[in-house]
Formats: sequence, C-alpha cells, structure tokens
Amino acid sequence: HAPIKKNKELIDKTIGIDLNISTIVLSNNRQYKSINKESRIKKVTRKLKLMQRKAARRYQNALNNKKKLRECKNFIKDKKLIRVKQERLNNLRSDYINNVINDILTKPPKVIVVEDLDVKQMQQNKKISSLIQISSFRKFITKLKERCNKHNIEVKEADRYYPSSKMCSKCKNIKDKLLLSERVYKCSICNNKINRDLNAAINLANYM
Repeated sequence: HAPIKKNKELIDKTIGIDLNISTIVLSNNRQYKSINKESRIKKVTRKLKLMQRKAARRYQNALNNKKKLRECKNFIKDKKLIRVKQERLNNLRSDYINNVINDILTKPPKVIVVEDLDVKQMQQNKKISSLIQISSFRKFITKLKERCNKHNIEVKEADRYYPSSKMCSKCKNIKDKLLLSERVYKCSICNNKINRDLNAAINLANYM
C-alpha cells in the first residue's frame, strides 16, 4: 500500500480501533489479523524459537563438558544466525504495522480513538502474556500517531478505565463482568448482540 498523500481530504468522521491478540477491529467493521496471526511472521517466529532452543542445548552441553563458550564455534554461529532471524522478524513486524496503518488511512478520518493500553497489566495474565508481548500494541499506536501527525489527523487515547468492552454500544448499559471467552457481546437490557471487538471499537469511536 502506498502512503496517503499529504493533500488527501480528511473524512469528517471519528474511527475507533480495538486492538487485541487476534484482530485489529475498526468501528466501521474493517478487520485485520493481528501481527501474531500473520502467516509470514508465525513462520519466522517458529524458526526463531527452534534456533534458540538449539543454541540453548549447545550452551548447556558446553557447560556440562566444561568447555569455554568462546571455543564453541557452533554456539557462536548459532548466535549470529539468531540475530539475523530476529532482525528479519522485527522488519516483518514493522512492515505489517505500516501496511495496516496505510490501509486504515486510505480514507483518512479526522479523528482516531484507541485505548490507553496497560500492557504490563495485560501481561500478568499467564495464558496470553507471550501473545501480548509479540502483538506490538504500543509500537502500533506509536507509529499510528507518527503517521497521523503528518496528516493533521487527531489521535485520542481513551482513558484506561473507559469501559469500551463492557459497555453496550447501543444502550450504554455497562456489564459488571465480561469474560475473555465471551466473543459476542450480549446486552441484557436492550438485547443487543454484536461482535465483542466491534462493540468496543464503536464505543471508542463515541468516546468524548
């Protein structure tokens, strides 16, 4: 995707963006796979993990045999290959973020609203901590702000405690609890049924 032109007219509209470990969902119902679901990135990540395990075994074997690591040529070679693969992975992630942002800004809105994510708090959930780490939420938001700043698009971060996920986008009722397993938001007041992430994105778009 080519970058948007500086003179491209902004749409008089606010768009909310909900970021999660499986998708990036916009309030206009456009969706993108998150970084950790992108096939090329998954492939390189798997290879990197295998290389790291192999290097770890060599390291342990060197310790067990009381060999000096600097004398272990295969371990040194492994480290170099891992650095190359890590750089490849970082480049793929950056490219993917840039492509998604370019697509979002094809019809640039006047305002974009995202969540002020507490990534450290999210990583305390052991079930998803590794996925949170590689999802690059903060990197996405930083790059989005940089791009939008060049085109006079305002980016707002909703208050960290704004209940975008728990609030019904139709009647504004707020649930006491919403489990991670609940992928469809069901409102007990107005009977609204909507994709959980789309519901959150719409609430972000309506954030004042």
